[in-house]
Parts: sequence; structure tokens; C-alpha cells
Amino acid sequence: MAKQAFVIPRSELVASGLIPASAEGKATYTRLTKDMLAKLFELAATPGIGTFRERGGPHDVEKDPTVQQIIVYGFVVRPDGRFMVYQRSATEAYDEERLRGRVSLGLGGHMEPSDLSLEHAFYRELDEETVITAAGQTLNFRRQDGTTDIEHMQQYVRIEPVGLIKDERDDVGAHHLGIACRLSPVQKDMEIAVRPENGENVHSSFITADEYRQQVQSGDIVPEGWTDIVFREEIAQ
Repeated sequence: MAKQAFVIPRSELVASGLIPASAEGKATYTRLTKDMLAKLFELAATPGIGTFRERGGPHDVEKDPTVQQIIVYGFVVRPDGRFMVYQRSATEAYDEERLRGRVSLGLGGHMEPSDLSLEHAFYRELDEETVITAAGQTLNFRRQDGTTDIEHMQQYVRIEPVGLIKDERDDVGAHHLGIACRLSPVQKDMEIAVRPENGENVHSSFITADEYRQQVQSGDIVPEGWTDIVFREEIAQ
């Protein structure tokens, strides 16, 4: 059975003023207002507008320009300004080959049919992709049935949707709409790192804006497009 992606028709997003009517070859970032966020959630929850489509197979959503796959893309910034980056696996462990080996600051991914909402999708992805510790102790948010205890996680992690990423400079961005979310640990003694054992991500670290610029300029790291956008709009201020 093919994987599924949650999508919203591009026409609905344009009509609601959430994305530009034409962005071919361009990258845009729109800061979210409360009204815009409410409209996005309304579209997502409306039957027949927000829906799931197959990724791969004869009806591959990756080949349909009339819809946008909705992606949650969370970033972590410490009070001292350092932010988390990690490297995606360069092997088949990471299934999006167009992003293999790239450096990212975004945590998250597609909404899945088992998710109750976009917010729940983010918490589930965060649980799957990261290890979160508090006072040196690893926190466990998994229920016995393997699902994520969202309410428990919300006691430790705060999510703030801050912007919409629309990057149509390549095929990846052309078919996706990113919801940039600022991720804030509730407690001061909490740490977040990518989970290496799932094979998708190699390692993570916290770096300064200057270190990021230097590593990109020297070619030591090659960031994915969305990472550069979020860095410019939300971190390098």
C-alpha cells in the first residue's frame, strides 16, 4: 500500500490568501497571523478540501500540481541564539532522495491518516525523530500501543506556528507547503537531539548564525532550501 500525504487544493490556498497565485521559480515566506492560521486549519478540517492522497503509484500526488502537500517544519532556537541543525541520511534510509545528505533545521513531516490534526502530526513526528531529555533523564511519550501521548508531550514542548514556506525553485517545494513552527521546551533544563537509530538522520548540533553562514560559504554543509528560508526569516534577525 502506497504512503499517503495530506493535501489541500492549491486553488483554495490561493483564494484564502495563504499562498501567491504564481510562485514559479521563486521562494516566499509569509508570516502567519491568527486569522491566517485559523483559515488554514479551517481548510484542513473541511471534508472534501483537506484530504489524503497516495504518494507513489498511478495516482502519485507528487505529480499533481493542483494540490499542495502540507508539511509541518519545526525549528529549535535556544535562548542564547544557537539553533539546532542536523544532517539527513545520504542513504536509502531517508526516503526523499532529493534531500538526502542535506543539512536541515526542520523537524516534522507529512500528516498521516492516524493524526487527528496538523498539530498532532507535528507532535507525532517530533516524538519519532527526536530524543528529549529533562534534567538529564530521557522522556518517554510512547503509549503501550506505540502511539504518541500528545497531551503528555504538550506538558514539555510548546509549538508556535509562525510562517508559511512556499519554495518553487525545485520539484520538492513546488508540491509542498511548509508550516514553519517555533519549538520551545517548557523547562529550562530540557535538551532536544535527533534520534539517530531510525537511520533517517545522522547527527544534530546547536550552532550560531555566524557558524552557519561560515559553514555554508565554505561548502562544509549544504542546507536544504527550506532551511535557508527559515534561517533568513526567523533566526538571522
